[in-house]
This record gives sequence, structure tokens and C-alpha cells, in this order.
Amino acid sequence: MKPQRKVITRAPHRSVGLVHEPWFQNEPIQHESMLEKRCIEALLLTPDVVKIESQPLTLIFNVDGREFSYTPDLRVTLQDGGQALVEAKGAPFKKKFRDRLDAGLKAALQELRIPLYLVSSEQIDEERGARIAELRSLAKRTVPPDAIDALLDWFRTRSSPTVGDAEEAGFPLAHVAYAVGRRLLTVGPSFDLAPSQPLSTITAYEHIHLDYWLGYPGRSENVAA
Repeated sequence: MKPQRKVITRAPHRSVGLVHEPWFQNEPIQHESMLEKRCIEALLLTPDVVKIESQPLTLIFNVDGREFSYTPDLRVTLQDGGQALVEAKGAPFKKKFRDRLDAGLKAALQELRIPLYLVSSEQIDEERGARIAELRSLAKRTVPPDAIDALLDWFRTRSSPTVGDAEEAGFPLAHVAYAVGRRLLTVGPSFDLAPSQPLSTITAYEHIHLDYWLGYPGRSENVAA
């Protein structure tokens, strides 16, 4: 296993860049595709995720006497200290990646004892990605702290409130979105701010595994199992 490497040279057909959310962690998170960026933004909204690293390590494995290497897109650390790897693959590249798994990569991952989740463009498509990006954008805005405190106080006095209930109570949608984007509240793995969407605390979702948030409405797959 080799240490973390830097993001590869930019290519004109790839979306290479950084996601930096100082409220979440000091270190920026690198991405090399739009799908990988969407995965990062979804993870920022996922309960129990406390750290996200890009290209954290490189695995070396052998196939028929030849040496190959593999660097996962992301590694996440959870509150309980557990870790998981995430690989974002568009439809044209999934078969090639599975062939690599079958050839020897899966054994190397099992030896590492860290689950690897394969996330496809069907699981975080443009529509769902747009909802995630909107929440991230609204979470960057400046909102008066007392306004968010008032929203949270109101939430604590309600039973199963919705986004629409909050708006009817006088809280702007931008404030609700800010609270969701900063993980003070959540609308669950749909990341939908529709008026009928239930509002919950993050702790209400602690029992739901990481793959539910990455893969909703269809689960992502632990390919290292």
C-alpha cells in the first residue's frame, strides 16, 4: 500500500477541482469528475461522516505475475472511527472496474478490511445531484445565528414537521436549506426540499448505513465484501 497521491493532471473532458467546506473540515477535497464531486457533496450531508479524503492510498496487487495498482477516489471516516472507500464510476467504466475486481483487486481490498462502495451515475444522477448542489450552495450563505436558533427551537416543539410546515411558520426556505446543508436538520437521503418532505434531526438517521445515502433511491454496492 502506497501513501496518498496528488490529483492527476487536468484534462479538458474531466471536471477536476476542489470541494472546500471549512465548517466540515479544514482540508479541501479533490475530485476528478462530476460524479465524484456529487459523491463528495452527498457525503457532506451524510450522518456520522466526519472526514473525507481524496485518493487516500494506492493498493498494489498481482495478476498472473504482473503488478497493477489501484487508487480509490475517496475514503470517509465515521464518528465511531470506522472507515469506508468510495469509487465513483460512470456507466461506461463499470464493467472495466468489475473486471479489475475479479482479476485480483477484490482480494487486495478484503485484505485491507475496509468496505468499498461503488457509486454509479444512475444513483446520483443530474436531478439528485442538482438538489445536493443547491443545499451546498445555500449552506454557504450568511444566515443570522438567531434565525437558525429560532428554527431549531420551533422544530423541537413539533411532531413530524415538514419543510412546508416550517415555511408556514414563517421560516424562509433558504433558512431551512441552510440548516439541512449544515447538518443541523435533514430531509433524509432524498435531499429534497419539497414542502411535503419531513424534517428530522440527523440523529434520527444514525441507524442508516453509508450506502443508503450514497445510493438512494437504489443502494450503492459494497464490492469488497
